[in-house]
Amino acid sequence: MAGSVLVVEDEVLIRLHLAEELRKSGFNVFEAVNADEAIAVLTTSHNVSVVVTDIRMPGTVDGLGLADWIRKELAHIKVVIMTGDPPTSVMTDLGNVVMRKPANIPALIGHLKELAGATPPHSDRPRNGE
Repeated sequence: MAGSVLVVEDEVLIRLHLAEELRKSGFNVFEAVNADEAIAVLTTSHNVSVVVTDIRMPGTVDGLGLADWIRKELAHIKVVIMTGDPPTSVMTDLGNVVMRKPANIPALIGHLKELAGATPPHSDRPRNGE
């Protein structure tokens, strides 16, 4: 198994597609509709190693708020931020990887495999992905 990933995406078809592709690649996948649901999953499951989150979602917290919460509360969990907007410094400060939507599935899987098993210090530096 490649590790456990939480996919946080309010667009159901996008979430289902990402989850299916990640499962095909050997990941154990949790799903959440928004950041509030993601926080509930993260506080009850100790198996998630990487969170893939959209930024714009309904609820009391958006994807950047979720990434900030993870950084403060569960710093061992890596974060991939998915956005349709150009990456900003705030995104790269909060995410280990920032990727543009629509998702490039092979690149996403590569990043997730690296992050799920990453222990070298350089893996904690923010990066931009395609």
